[in-house]
Amino acid sequence: MSARPYLVAAVCMVALAIIAIVAITLLRPAEDNTALIVVVLGFVATTLGTVLTYLKTQETHLSVNSRMDQLLSVAQRQSRAEGLAAGKIEGAAAANQRTDDIAKQ
Repeated sequence: MSARPYLVAAVCMVALAIIAIVAITLLRPAEDNTALIVVVLGFVATTLGTVLTYLKTQETHLSVNSRMDQLLSVAQRQSRAEGLAAGKIEGAAAANQRTDDIAKQ
């Protein structure tokens, strides 16, 4: 599993926050921009947390699915082997019964 998507998402969100803060500061030099900057930082922090959680959930989902596919494959092969073994035993029993029937005649 690669950490690259997480890093890209984090860097993009931080870059977006920096651009927004610089734009607010340049567009409103005379006003107090503290409230707007806090809103931007709050939005970016919340969104970044959500994006990272989503990416981690996707990674976990893919990991579980691949393990589940492996489990189903192994279970299918095991069931087939058990069925073949049971079929051989049943076939041998039927053959023995036919032989016994022929011997009785």
